[in-house]
Amino acid sequence: MKQAGITDPSKCYFIDDNRGNVNGAIAQGWRKCVHFREKGLEVMEGGVTKQIGSEPLDSAKDNDSIFEVSTLEQLRDVWPEIFKQ
Repeated sequence: MKQAGITDPSKCYFIDDNRGNVNGAIAQGWRKCVHFREKGLEVMEGGVTKQIGSEPLDSAKDNDSIFEVSTLEQLRDVWPEIFKQ
């Protein structure tokens, strides 16, 4: 915000794949936040294959003001005001 010369956090847009970072942005007053959860990719963890994005969200962290997207194309629906029509 300082580098951009913005003093009103409600005017900031934020997207991150780490829910903790998104929660932190909300805590700082950022109101246009998106949690990016890529789904369908497989990773090996501890010798076990799992699908990214298949785990449920921690309900204690759920926040109605946080949108979740699995493709960046979905940002056109979440933030239509920043895309050309």
